[in-house]
This record gives sequence, C-alpha cells and structure tokens, in this order.
Amino acid sequence: MLSLKRFVLILIVVTVFTVILTIKLRVIILSPIHSSLSIRYQPVESRFTNITNNNSNTTLLPLTIHTLKSLISNDYKLNLERRLDCNLRTPDNCHVTNKSLVITFWGQRSARRWVSLNFVSIFPEHSFDYIIMIYDNSTWNNHPVYDKAIWIYVKNQFRFWYIKRFLSAHIIRSYRYIWIIDDDARFDFNTQAYQCVISQFNILLSAPARLTGPISYLITRISPSYTSKIGRWTDFVETGPLVIANSSALACLWNYISEKVSSGYGLDLIWCRVLGAECFQQTSLSRICAILDAFAVDHDNDGINSLDFGTAELPAYDKYYQNYKTNRLVFGPIAVDSSAFDMCAQKFLTNQSFIL
Repeated sequence: MLSLKRFVLILIVVTVFTVILTIKLRVIILSPIHSSLSIRYQPVESRFTNITNNNSNTTLLPLTIHTLKSLISNDYKLNLERRLDCNLRTPDNCHVTNKSLVITFWGQRSARRWVSLNFVSIFPEHSFDYIIMIYDNSTWNNHPVYDKAIWIYVKNQFRFWYIKRFLSAHIIRSYRYIWIIDDDARFDFNTQAYQCVISQFNILLSAPARLTGPISYLITRISPSYTSKIGRWTDFVETGPLVIANSSALACLWNYISEKVSSGYGLDLIWCRVLGAECFQQTSLSRICAILDAFAVDHDNDGINSLDFGTAELPAYDKYYQNYKTNRLVFGPIAVDSSAFDMCAQKFLTNQSFIL
C-alpha cells in the first residue's frame, strides 16, 4: 500500500506532466493559425480611478443580471470607450454612445490618399470612434489618429473578413451609425450633416451618389434630377467605396455576412431586401435603402476590382438570391425638396479645409 507522501509525489508529477502537455498542444494548434495576426489597441493617457464605494458596503459584481438578460435577448451593447471613461464608477459609458464608428482599410499606398490625409477633419474625434484595419506591413506610428484609433493588423485580407471577425454585433449596436470606407474614397461634404439627413428620414442603409471613378452599377451614379430632393429610395446600395449603415441594420446584417468570403462581392445584391424581409419587417422595402444625390463621393481607383475574384465569391450568398436578390429599382425621391438637407448643412456649417 502506497504511503501518503508517495501518493502525493506521484500526483504532483502527473499534474505537472499534464500541464506541460497541454501547453505544448496549444502552441502546436494555435501558432500556425495566429502567426500573422497582430492586434494593437492603442491606449490614451489614463489616470488611476478609485472604484471604492464609500457610501455602501455593496459588492460590485462584474456581470449584472441586466447584462445577462441583455446577452440572452441579443440587445447587449458594448462600445470601445477606454477605461478612463468606461469603469465601475461610470458603467453606462461602456454600453451606449452618441458617437458613430468608422471602419477603414489601409496599407502602404493609403498614406498618400485623401482619406488618410484628412481623416481627423472628416471624422472629428468628438463624434466618431475609429477602427483601422491594416492589410500589409505598413506602420502608422506618426499618423495624427495613432493614439485615438484601434489598429488591427492582419496581412492580405479584405473588408468583410475583418468586419465578420472583429466587429461583433454587440459593438455595432452601441453606436449610432457605422461608416465603412475604403482608402480610395474622396468627398467634400460634412459627415455629421450626412448623418443628420439620414436620421431625419430614418434611412437604414445608404451611400452618397458616385461622381468620378470606375462604376460597377449605373444606379449608383449621381442623378441630377434627384439632387434637389436629397436622393432616391432604392433596393440597392453598393458595398464600396463608402457605405453608411444604421447600427441596428448592420447588427442584423452581420448574421448574413459569410465568414467564408471577404470582398463583399454579392452581399450588396441581397442586403437591402434582407433588411426588409428579415430585420425590419414593419418597414416598407421602399423605405430601407437609399442613394443620396445631394451628397457625392469620388472613387480614386484605376479600375474595378477583379471580376474573376468577385465571381468566385458569389456562391457564398446563393441561398439568398432567389428570395432577396435586388432588382436595382428606384422607388422614388427621398424628399419633395432640399429643406432637410439645407437645415442639416446649416446646423453643421464648418470651415472644413481638406488636403487635396
């Protein structure tokens, strides 16, 4: 019969061996998958926050009943506020914000492009949070927004690969609007005035009309007959170079974004009708999506992305095409005149100056 000391010694040896084996297995399994993944979350200057509750002996629980109910009911919201503003003293700051969220995709060539050169002017810090996805080895330590943005580095990926993996629905829901912008977009309108207009008409998914640059779909080109009426209600909004989504709309659409593809090719053929049929059933399809001709965007690109590459991704959305494929219809003008546009433009009148 084993003595107690001997038994304890054997138990310790077995435990140590098991821990070592587990660590080795994790390294073997995870290393190849994550070897090229780098996420850099840049902290702003922070101060120590005393979270002692001097007025009560109540224990502060990290997960409240309200939070658990929210998680279960799919209405949980969590924004990207830093610990200086989101902490145990100010828990409400962690969940809902009056800001919008900008998602953009940069590489070495982006440093010379209009969006990166004017980023802070376009999207002022008091109204926007930023996530910048980097798809190559470029460094951005000297960019004006370096300490304010969340930077995610994964080489050789495309827009919706990042969005599906790093922009969860509970983060999306905490913001007013989500701006998805390519590095080769260019425009001269006020982004807050744009939000003011789409808020007035409760437009769930929209894009400015297209001016210069390559065009895949003629419906996206600016229509002079609608500029004085803000724009057109349609059943089609293209995924790029700039699209603006109501946060509730994108949170629902997140469930329909395929994790197996990355360019977004084919997603814009279904997402307006998916929103009407699956996400906002009480809203008419003719009041879901819009192209805003009173605003316009240039696409500083030499050509349309490879058709072969996009066509290869189309099967990802095959199961939705029969019921939800766009007919690229125009349902009518957004407004009878430009009064809402004029009001919003006046409200957010600034002396913005951009680097051209």
